[in-house]
Amino acid sequence: MKKNGIYLVINPAAGGGKGARVGEQITIALKERNIKYECVESNYAGDMKNIINNYCEKYGVEIARPLLLIIGGDGTLNEAIQSLGKRYSNIPLSYIAAGSGNDFARSVDLPKKPLQALAHILAVKQPKWIEVGHYKNQMGSEDSYFINNLGLGFDAMIVKLANESLAKKWLNKLGLGTLSYVFALLKSYFKQASYRITLSIDGQIKTFDTAFLVTITNHPYFGGGVAIAPSASNSDGLLDLVVVPKITLAKLVWLFIRMLSGGHHVLSKDYHHYQAESIKVTIEVPVEGQRDGETLGKKAYQISIKSEKRQMWL
Repeated sequence: MKKNGIYLVINPAAGGGKGARVGEQITIALKERNIKYECVESNYAGDMKNIINNYCEKYGVEIARPLLLIIGGDGTLNEAIQSLGKRYSNIPLSYIAAGSGNDFARSVDLPKKPLQALAHILAVKQPKWIEVGHYKNQMGSEDSYFINNLGLGFDAMIVKLANESLAKKWLNKLGLGTLSYVFALLKSYFKQASYRITLSIDGQIKTFDTAFLVTITNHPYFGGGVAIAPSASNSDGLLDLVVVPKITLAKLVWLFIRMLSGGHHVLSKDYHHYQAESIKVTIEVPVEGQRDGETLGKKAYQISIKSEKRQMWL
């Protein structure tokens, strides 16, 4: 597949301003390499959809279209996937991480340094197939995608409180964005109640009366590098589901310490892990939700989830 220049989409606000800095590095590098490019910025909610639509209308049917390169965080990449939707799902994306968590880049071993990531992308001859999660919530009209994970309950509460934290912006600038999630974890424990959940895992029914953390993930990481599901992969055709019931704070902290120190948490009796091609989740009481680090609000869920293949220059 031939590349015909670069269509560069930058979220300057990603990572507390890191998106703007990385975008500047990349545009300078493209000029130095004499690579033709167009550059646009995504500056507000819904802007990405307009940008992607304009790109697709202009180049969507061309075989030698400009490479669509996204610069931002996991949420920015998610917006691009959402904007392509099903209609333009055949268009490959490329991505340079400039967020606070950057879990997707970690999952596919994309170089951390922007110029190295650019060199890697330019050297790739063919796009690679990866999987994204596609879910529908029957309790409403939500039909959406996730590249990292979909969280319901405790981890979603952590995301909500971390995103609302005034300290997150400053921690991001210091390269310590993960700490905002650690602080939010402690606060979330006391705010998030347990709830009953019914699961259908490839047709097998399971229930938890005191569920607390429920995460459906495409790859090992969440929260800026925490390997919640070490065996997960976004190229195996399976979704990974993790359920942790309400346990004491001491046990929960110990579980997270084990997550950070080699994946020994998977041996805990409080850690429940499943792999499946399709998953259905029913939660009748309102709980917080998050998709790729973006809050979904507090609501009930009756969702069906499966994986779909997308192409990326990786």
